[in-house]
Amino acid sequence: MYSSRGFSRTEFDKHWGYALGLSDQDRERVVSAFELFTSRLKNISDEIINERVQIVSDIKSKGMIPVKIDSKTVRLFAFSLSERQISFQSLVCTGFFIFWKFLDPYLLRLGSYVREEVKEFVQAEFDILSENLREISPQTQRLLTVLYTVATITQSRCDTIAEWFKPPQTSGEDNYALPVAIKIAKTATTNVYRAFPANVELCSMPDQDLFLAPSGLAVVTDCLFVIFENAWKHSGLKEHVGTLGLYASFDRGNKLLTLKVLSNLSETEIESLKANKLETLKTKYLSQDYSELARCEGGSGLAKLARLTRFVDRSLIPHALEFDIVERQWMIQITIPLYEREGLYEAYQ
Repeated sequence: MYSSRGFSRTEFDKHWGYALGLSDQDRERVVSAFELFTSRLKNISDEIINERVQIVSDIKSKGMIPVKIDSKTVRLFAFSLSERQISFQSLVCTGFFIFWKFLDPYLLRLGSYVREEVKEFVQAEFDILSENLREISPQTQRLLTVLYTVATITQSRCDTIAEWFKPPQTSGEDNYALPVAIKIAKTATTNVYRAFPANVELCSMPDQDLFLAPSGLAVVTDCLFVIFENAWKHSGLKEHVGTLGLYASFDRGNKLLTLKVLSNLSETEIESLKANKLETLKTKYLSQDYSELARCEGGSGLAKLARLTRFVDRSLIPHALEFDIVERQWMIQITIPLYEREGLYEAYQ
């Protein structure tokens, strides 16, 4: 009936030309009605693509997306970047966040345009075509029956197209509570290290629920994976490491998440750490410029943890990464900066 190539008389004849038993004169009138219908549908399609879904300019005056950035958008962007020292990743992610917030009202307007004006126009064209076919001959009834079905499907397709312009929203499925992140980290560690006992006790949690966006989930689970792996592999106890105690707190004012894990150590490992190993680790990971620490897997994993703390305000948290022997247990504590986006918290490597 309609394609980018327009109406096809050959296709019409193949499916309907002689099946309806029309006279040559009536058949020509039916074909003409369809050609007019197709032409008008193509016009509205071209209008949407070439004129409406366009950035407003001198040659696209009907465009529905302006290029003017208002002061509110600029202030939002500046505020988002002023939270703390930024990385390239946080700059890009913040830019995309502001980009979509700027587009929100215009996308909604485009969706309404398709859902209301375009649907109404398309239905009106179907009604006109149906009325024309009824006037031509009673023998077009079979064709009308199919046309009614196609009209209904087309209305549904208009709703689908309108949804294309729905601003991206964070669904409930994209919200991850902190305990979920901890559970995922335990599972990930067990999947990699089958002998890891995965006994993690949540000793303390933030007073209010903390919900992570996908990027926040990725960073927190990755961080905990390293901590669990470190506690298990370097305990000297192997599968007998026992229960790991996890303490979590969240400073909502400064958007800082602190995670602390306590785990058992063998007597041999305690003596080794006290002898020189602990001071060597502290010198290597707590005294260097974080930008110089390699992004690498393996070893103790402390390099990765140290890098996660590089944007923490040291006037608030002088030691964003700490590890030591506390009451003959291995203690590791890290503070991670988070970024709030409409009630959810993101984090960046």
